[in-house]
Amino acid sequence: MLTVRMAVTINAPIDRVWSALIDYEGYARFPKVKSARVIERGQGHPSGVGAVRELNVDGITFVERIVEFEAPHRLAYKIVKSSPLPMAHDIGRMQLSERGGATELEWATTFGVDIPIVGGLLTYLVRIPMQRTFNEILQWVKRDLER
Repeated sequence: MLTVRMAVTINAPIDRVWSALIDYEGYARFPKVKSARVIERGQGHPSGVGAVRELNVDGITFVERIVEFEAPHRLAYKIVKSSPLPMAHDIGRMQLSERGGATELEWATTFGVDIPIVGGLLTYLVRIPMQRTFNEILQWVKRDLER
């Protein structure tokens, strides 16, 4: 498995950034996200722990379960199913911190391509476009929230 890490500073209050991150169906506005929907609502909060979301990103469908939800500082998910590329996933985590009137957003995900024999090589090859896509999403969120 490999870990991909990204970070961005958004000149917006942490509550506003948090609201954008927990609007799972709103992810469909992000670059390369073709669709986004909530399959199951979370416990205690519709976007909270236990929520299940389905995202189609660049032709790959991910079903993710929210495993951590600590408003407005931490959101973590686990990919429970993906197709057509099967993924093994440890965890994806978004960590938010206030810095004056701005918000530091760090995003890390640990994953592997779950195909015998060639999975390791495919994981390495997928890492670069995945990180590029995640960075595009973060830059889009930054621009959107700073307007």
